[in-house]
Amino acid sequence: MIFPIEDSAGAYCERHSVTLLWRGAPIRVEDLASDTAPPDVTDESPSGF
Repeated sequence: MIFPIEDSAGAYCERHSVTLLWRGAPIRVEDLASDTAPPDVTDESPSGF
């Protein structure tokens, strides 16, 4: 099994060529369950990209 190379800034997975950057506090289950999205952000409108 290949594990990512980690440091204080993030991790890099050589097998998948993916870099993960750490930013801010870790996501908690409570964060995912809360309804904290701004009211103008919905799945029904275009993202503007």
